Amino acid sequence: VEAGTHPDVLLLRTPEGKHELPVDSMREFCARMAMKPVRGGRKVGIVEDADDFNEESANSFLKTLEEPAPGALLLLIASDIDRQLPTILSRCQVVRFSPLSDADVAAVLEAKGVGDPASRPRLARLASGSPGRALALDDEGIAEVRRRLVGGLTSPRPDFRS
Repeated sequence: VEAGTHPDVLLLRTPEGKHELPVDSMREFCARMAMKPVRGGRKVGIVEDADDFNEESANSFLKTLEEPAPGALLLLIASDIDRQLPTILSRCQVVRFSPLSDADVAAVLEAKGVGDPASRPRLARLASGSPGRALALDDEGIAEVRRRLVGGLTSPRPDFRS
């Protein structure tokens, strides 16, 4: 499954450089979900970027969501249920997850190969429980902007009276 090669686990995510799930990708995903499982009794479909549905892709997904194939399990991962169409949301069971602890985020950073052990705790703290945010913040350009901003905010106020 981790290698992305299991025939009964399908993953759909927004393509790199796009801001919405294309309807053609959704149609292909739904067609593959309709097929019988190859290795077991279940087929698992994971929509990683459910926040990125557009109206076309959401409506294309509704039929599969309303009448999934026998043994199908659909997981929609989203960060904001307010971005979901009411027709999608009404057919789902919402499971909320709490943010990860700083120690867990730091462990994810270590597993993902964030090289500087000294930066992991700082990144974990800044990420507020989100490993994805922590990974995005692991950028020297962002760190430099943050240093300048904090330096500017904490520096003595200039005296403009003279």
